[in-house]
Amino acid sequence: MSDIGPGLKHHILTQYQPHTRGHGFRTLARIYHIAGGARTLERWYSAWNGTVASLIRKRGGGRPSILSRAEVNTYIGGVIRRANRAHCAIHYPTVWQHVRERTGKKISLSRVKEIGRKILQARRKTTITRTEEECK
Repeated sequence: MSDIGPGLKHHILTQYQPHTRGHGFRTLARIYHIAGGARTLERWYSAWNGTVASLIRKRGGGRPSILSRAEVNTYIGGVIRRANRAHCAIHYPTVWQHVRERTGKKISLSRVKEIGRKILQARRKTTITRTEEECK
């Protein structure tokens, strides 16, 4: 199941009975096919105060991004756009070095690739080779 709502989470947690065979986290996770298993149910239980409202997912959770949106657009998006306008291939190790030099932040090559491909949606495209006269 993906994206389980707070109502179903509440229903599952009301069935939890500690120290009772067949009503533990592991069994409930197996019955309801919870991805992440018993550990996921334990996290829900620790956040649960007996109400459905306590199980609503809050925005902004998770790890903050290393680069701000402006830095992504300037240092990664700008390099990709310049390469596209020049009809050149994008070499992510070069983009990665550019980002590290300009921002001074330690970001991994794989994260730069992920930002370029998923967030900025830079895709591999085949284009028609143009002559010099056509480019003028």
